[in-house]
Parts: sequence; C-alpha cells; structure tokens
Amino acid sequence: MLTTNEIIQIKEKATETGNSESLNLVAEIERLNKEAWDYKNIVLRKLTSLETDMNRLVAENLRLITLKDSSYVERDSCIGLIVKLAAANGLKVGVQGSVVVVELASGQVSWEFEESEAHLFEGLPVYQKTIENLEITEKYRRVMNPGIVLPESSSSC
Repeated sequence: MLTTNEIIQIKEKATETGNSESLNLVAEIERLNKEAWDYKNIVLRKLTSLETDMNRLVAENLRLITLKDSSYVERDSCIGLIVKLAAANGLKVGVQGSVVVVELASGQVSWEFEESEAHLFEGLPVYQKTIENLEITEKYRRVMNPGIVLPESSSSC
C-alpha cells in the first residue's frame, strides 16, 4: 500500500510531466483511500456500538443472576418457614440429601435447596420414603389445596 508521502510524490511528478493517466490513477488511489478510511470508521463505530451493547448486556445478565440468586434465598427461607409450621402442626416433614419434604393431606411436596441454605432445615429428621417426582403444577396444586385443618388460634390478626 502506498503511503501518503508516496502518493504526493507521484502526484507532483505527474503534474510536472502533465501525465494525465498518472493523475487519474493518483485521483483513483486517493478516492479509494478515502473510501477505505470512511469504511474503517463505519466499522469502528459499529464495533464500538456492539461493544457498548455487549457491556450493557453483561451488566444486565449479572443483575439478573443476582436477582435469581436472591429469589432462591427468599424461596428457601419461605420453604424453611413452611416446613417449621408444618412440623409444629403435626405434619410429617424431613430432609433427604438436599431435598426437604412435607406430607400434606393433598400429597407429598418437596423442594431442592442449595448447600448455603441447609441451615434452614437443620434439625429435621431424615425423610425415609421415596420422594415423588412431581410436575411443578402438581406440586403447587397440592400446596394451594393442602387439605389440612390447622388448630384454631386464640388470637386473631
């Protein structure tokens, strides 16, 4: 590829000699160089835009992962409370590995939990029965219609 100085020298010689063919070639080289420069700038702007979008998406992905992780902590905390309330009201509860189980009148329900949330289920007995592999809709049908009658409380909310 010709440098700018080389192009200027060729153009000066062609001007001195009056060589129109050389002048036309130099003009075409200058036009192509400008076109290449413009194209390079367009590509760089696109790449910069893509990099900006990628950085924004990475940040959003991290935000969503954090949100998901915090929702698991919240979910496991609620399940911990459910299990303690179920045990306090005479329902069979237990842990098998990293799964906590509650036997409702409507059927067994279970949830997996992360090791970091195991403290929520400490002190529960080991669950000896086979854990049913339920579809999530069935699990929450059972939870929403537990078929249990809780003892009446002397205080009202």
